[in-house]
Amino acid sequence: MTVIKKEDWKNSGRSVKNYPPQNSGADSPDDSIRMSNPPNKRQALTQTNPTESDAVDTLAAAIASHEADRKAFEAELVELKKETLDAAYISGFETGKTEGFQAGSTEALTHYQADSAALLAAINTLSSEKTNLVENAQADLIALASKIARRLLACELTLNPAVITHIVSEALAKITDKSTVIIRVHPDNLPPLQADQATLKELMPDIQTLQLDSDPTIEPGGCMIETSLGYIDATVATKLKSLSLAIQTVDRPPTDAPDSDSDSEAL
Repeated sequence: MTVIKKEDWKNSGRSVKNYPPQNSGADSPDDSIRMSNPPNKRQALTQTNPTESDAVDTLAAAIASHEADRKAFEAELVELKKETLDAAYISGFETGKTEGFQAGSTEALTHYQADSAALLAAINTLSSEKTNLVENAQADLIALASKIARRLLACELTLNPAVITHIVSEALAKITDKSTVIIRVHPDNLPPLQADQATLKELMPDIQTLQLDSDPTIEPGGCMIETSLGYIDATVATKLKSLSLAIQTVDRPPTDAPDSDSDSEAL
């Protein structure tokens, strides 16, 4: 060890600051590490091995790719599920609609056939009962028609007594023997008939002898005509009888022509 005096040290031009200070104690462990490991070596220790870094990057890329594939697969699975459900819904709807239409058509046809059968049965029943109904009501219909005819005739004779002339004229049109004609009417109808005797002769100019008589047995509104060949019955009772026969045959099929009544015979 060489001892250098302070004056000699200053004269040498060296400075104390160029040297690290001396520690009285021992160096710390960190200082010994820093001294034993230069800066370049410490930086190298802090860096990762290039081979390990590549492996980490590859693994991360593989994980990311796998995650992307998983998400794509899940999206595709969701879309496929949706398409399958939509197809199943459409198929089920069409099937249900077809089956429902067929079921509804079958049910409607069944109801239609049942209703048609019921209607046909009702028509047959009404048709079979129609004859019985008419036959059972004939008596009442005839009585009602006769009553209405008598009432109408009575009203007409009251309002227009000369209508008896028209009734007699229709009966005179049926006679063929015109030598002697005797006309009998109800006593109430004789005066207006006598007043129109000239009209009767004008209507039947070929009648040689015309006689007007009263007969209380004849109902008002009717007459009885007598010739040398027979009688013309134009009484109210006879006309109502003809009306009754017409009512009885109204719904029957036509057969042979009915016998002529007495007031339609040419005498």
